[in-house]
Amino acid sequence: MPALAIVVIILFGGCGKSGPELYRIRGVVTHQGKPVPKLYLVFRPDDLTKYAEAVAVSDANGRFEMMIGSTVGVFPGPHTVIAEDPLAVQGAKTSDDPAYSAVCKKYSADASPLKLTIDKNESNLELKLD
Repeated sequence: MPALAIVVIILFGGCGKSGPELYRIRGVVTHQGKPVPKLYLVFRPDDLTKYAEAVAVSDANGRFEMMIGSTVGVFPGPHTVIAEDPLAVQGAKTSDDPAYSAVCKKYSADASPLKLTIDKNESNLELKLD
């Protein structure tokens, strides 16, 4: 086998898919049966040293699709679900609705009790933040 062919095999032989598969997660976020619009969602993996967070902002109908950067998907495994006001980082509020504020408080990064294990694609996940 020529030397160049050996080098090509060594350099590109392992260039297939690496790392865990991302799962496509889409759905609707609700509170007391009603969609929650304009909510910043974070799926925070239990091991942040290995996996990145996935994020989304719910639309006017509470619909969302999780992404890591510009890539659609969520890493597999256990995650904490965080819900926050996207304008809070600017010192503003998206909504004055007490239910919206209650959701943001209960599911904040410091307090969220909601855990999900991601192990498959989900096109109609209902996140009930009650």
